[in-house]
Amino acid sequence: PVFYPGNLETRWVIQSTGSNVVTVEVKDVELCGSDTVVFKDGDNPINPTLKTLTSSSKAGEVILSAGNHLYVYMNLQEHLKCRGVLLAYREGCNFELHANSGTISSPGYDVVNYPGALECYWSIVPMNGRKVRLTFDQFDIDSNDYVQAWLGDDDQGTPLHSGNGYFTKPPAMVSDIGLAVKFITSAVTNRAGFTATYITACLLLSDTSYDVSPVRLVVYSGDTSTVTCKTGYTFQAPYTGETSVVLTCQPDGEYDKIVPVCSQ
Repeated sequence: PVFYPGNLETRWVIQSTGSNVVTVEVKDVELCGSDTVVFKDGDNPINPTLKTLTSSSKAGEVILSAGNHLYVYMNLQEHLKCRGVLLAYREGCNFELHANSGTISSPGYDVVNYPGALECYWSIVPMNGRKVRLTFDQFDIDSNDYVQAWLGDDDQGTPLHSGNGYFTKPPAMVSDIGLAVKFITSAVTNRAGFTATYITACLLLSDTSYDVSPVRLVVYSGDTSTVTCKTGYTFQAPYTGETSVVLTCQPDGEYDKIVPVCSQ
């Protein structure tokens, strides 16, 4: 890609067929200075803002409309300094998420109520192949609507829900083989919706040359592990001379530091 020209304002309106929502995925983004890309829920600039991309935005973000129109406004003033944005859009809200951490949410969440007569589907399969945990942070749906979930990457796996599904806040969901989630709404009453966060587990630290405290069966984001070399062993670079090393698991299933090595 080449750097985008400055002093440029561009507008698009994306329309789906029928009542399908519009999904936009941010494939790549590099904005300079105060340049922005704004997404509005509707077909004109007076509609509610769903998302604004800035110089701090990262690829991988997903924008979901609550209706069949999405307004996009690019205000690019910096000249030939940054790559800009690469967006992919499509109808509907079915996702295959091959990432180690991220969020899912109902269309329009935190801006407008989700639409009726909707079916959204997420298949979550971590790239690192480790255990995944999905936690619903906010959950407000009508009793006629429900969320379903299965172990595995599709709706043919073992169901985690009973009956039609959850219409109150679901418990945290954990799986070694990925998770599939479906959101189904009626045409009766629409509410704020939900947002949920998924993270993957870090590798368990285990070696005959060191001890780890505390001992855990699973290590998730925010968990800390203190590593000390056993008698007769010492830390190698970059921890030479240290008596212990504290590692913190990150949401993407990686530790915040290099895993230490102890040797005789």
